[in-house]
Amino acid sequence: LIRVRSLSASMTAADGTASGQDASSITLDSGRISYTGLPTTDNSLRNIIIIVAVVGGLLVIGGVVALVLVCLCSGRSNWTAPKDESDAFTIIFTDIQSSTTLWAEAPEAMAPAIDHHHALIRKLCNKYRGYEVKTIGDAFMVAFKDAADAVNLSSALQFDF
Repeated sequence: LIRVRSLSASMTAADGTASGQDASSITLDSGRISYTGLPTTDNSLRNIIIIVAVVGGLLVIGGVVALVLVCLCSGRSNWTAPKDESDAFTIIFTDIQSSTTLWAEAPEAMAPAIDHHHALIRKLCNKYRGYEVKTIGDAFMVAFKDAADAVNLSSALQFDF
């Protein structure tokens, strides 16, 4: 919350005069706005305010739409999750072998390698209809409705990484 105690602004006529009928001023003092000498027929200030409000509103709406799209398009897809309790499903766990040692020996190389690893597994989850149950560090837990999809993802991960 910003509270303005006093503010004044003046507008000068085109001929440079700042007194008499050619000068206008706006004063904000303790929450009261007073206008002096402002022309009542000039709607340019009102038009500018309307344009700024419309553009600002459109930017806010665009930002909200972009945020919703990012949230919907990223992350896991629930349609691949096994939901029927009576159907069999397959779970796989992945982990980068000796990752703790690799982090100790080459920390600057591990961050991009982990990012690549995560992106690859998520891409393969989409391709082979896997559901990312959880991720902890470099380990993934992925559920499948079909065991063949789990085997295919595991094989592809070995060859692609």
